[in-house]
Amino acid sequence: MGKLGKIPLYLGIALVLIFGYVGWKAIAENPHQTVPVLSQLDTMPKVPSLKDVPPGEKGESIKRGYEYFVNTAVALPEHVGNKLSCASCHADGGTGPSLNLVGIQTVFPQYNSRSGTDIVLEDRIQQCFDRSMSGASPAKDSQIMKDMVAYLEYISENVPKDLEKRTWVPKLALGGPLPTPNLANGEKLFSQSCAACHGVNGEGSQYGPTVGPALWGPDSFNIGAGMARVRTAAGYIQKYMPKMTMGYRAPGTLSTQEAVDLAAYILSHPRPDRPQPNAATANGEDSWVNDYPKGEQPDDIAYFNKALLEIGADKDPNLPWYTAYAQRAIEAYKAKEAKEAANK
Repeated sequence: MGKLGKIPLYLGIALVLIFGYVGWKAIAENPHQTVPVLSQLDTMPKVPSLKDVPPGEKGESIKRGYEYFVNTAVALPEHVGNKLSCASCHADGGTGPSLNLVGIQTVFPQYNSRSGTDIVLEDRIQQCFDRSMSGASPAKDSQIMKDMVAYLEYISENVPKDLEKRTWVPKLALGGPLPTPNLANGEKLFSQSCAACHGVNGEGSQYGPTVGPALWGPDSFNIGAGMARVRTAAGYIQKYMPKMTMGYRAPGTLSTQEAVDLAAYILSHPRPDRPQPNAATANGEDSWVNDYPKGEQPDDIAYFNKALLEIGADKDPNLPWYTAYAQRAIEAYKAKEAKEAANK
């Protein structure tokens, strides 16, 4: 490729990096939002700067926690099974609009239906490692965990200890009846508004885990992750995607139908469907079958757990399309591959 031929490539890289840096600021200028984004942060207490961390080991712990948070796969490869980081979903180091974590320590301990027990913040972080990052989480009493908690506590130091509700964190998952997805339209929308950052085949970009992370395939989240649920994925897409105007689609302007179409299209592709052998939150199983042990699973659970299998839900022809959607999509993909291989 000659010098002139490289100019478009350089310009493309520059644009991706610029918009990745500007991020959510571009959203505030869009007058056609159906979902407010930046305004949700109006009530969030001021987040202290990393330039002001205290001296000594406490400050070093906070800085290590930040590095683990934004560059998880690179900094902690022994605990991550894909190429994602915490910041792939929790924007701007957990301080941005999407899945904001400022004040997160005020909601723990809390009851967690997925485990059927009360959990602390460290338990929830382990779930993210084992599921969203498809890895094997660090121990709850490890220095890694202490550093990550130290970082989250630091960005939350201006949040009142007795806070009852984080008003700057809206409900993420879509509620109510879900429309039947149009996968062809989902594919079209993905091509127009998502592929430039996330890759034509959902493989993710080469610019790191916060600029177009992988959405399916081996480098993406596994089906045990919350993002593998249709309601969660569609809610995230509608509220926070795309981060800039792409393919005539501006941030925060997708309809519920469009968000569901995109979520269903993304989740119709194969992704890791088994936990890592040392995943702490799989309870010794080679699947997520033990999740929601009290039968409290959401209607869009991404896979069949014991509670659903015991009532024969996997054989129910009238099962809602969004129940165990990710698992059924993966099984259909594997069956198609096996059939094609047998016919060769």
